[in-house]
Amino acid sequence: MIACRSPEPAITLKTWRVVALGDQIVPVGAGGHYLTMYFGPATRRVSGFAGCNQYNGSYFLVGDSLVISAVRSTMMAFTDGMELEFRFLRTLPALTHWQVTDSTLTLTGAGGVAMKLRRDSGR
Repeated sequence: MIACRSPEPAITLKTWRVVALGDQIVPVGAGGHYLTMYFGPATRRVSGFAGCNQYNGSYFLVGDSLVISAVRSTMMAFTDGMELEFRFLRTLPALTHWQVTDSTLTLTGAGGVAMKLRRDSGR
């Protein structure tokens, strides 16, 4: 008997670019770079650029529920992007749900929409 493997959720295997963090539209970090998220299904790790530093953490998906934990980042200090990075990293453990519509990923928490992301054309 051949076991059928369910397809990966639409959130994984893509790099997502943050286009809104709360009510802040198109936030960019140090060097004018967008914040990013990549959900690796094999490792169950989320990673990307947080505004100044690279970060990674664990994630768990069940249906449209999302839990992100154990987030760590490199510790470089920058003059631009640090406040945005702190805000972004504080948001990650508060996320509870995800939804993909077309090329937009919407992440929500207890307070409603926490961030919106678009598929990065590079990956």
